Amino acid sequence: MRNTKMDLIVRLVADYFDISENDLTGERRFREFSIPRQITMHLIYYHVIPSKSSISRYLGIDRASIYHGLNVVKDNPEIESHIKRIELILNKEFKLHLASKVKLIKKQYVLIR
Repeated sequence: MRNTKMDLIVRLVADYFDISENDLTGERRFREFSIPRQITMHLIYYHVIPSKSSISRYLGIDRASIYHGLNVVKDNPEIESHIKRIELILNKEFKLHLASKVKLIKKQYVLIR
């Protein structure tokens, strides 16, 4: 089962860097996609699930790469500025996602009554 929040993060990072989602999650590991992949790891770790093994399974990356990616992001002002910009978009998307779920639950509740 896919995690929609993780899917959303992958989509947002891919859109932000103008690359495909497969560039972040695919088998091929080109150097030019390493920073977007590390940002994706960071956002998933801090906004969805703080489990390195779950992130590694989801992204198809070994856990050592997850540890390395999370460490690279620390104290790097260039990467931090990208993360802050993406987080602004992400927070808006999460709110929209949550609002649509609430509407669906209310609709189902009305139908049950």
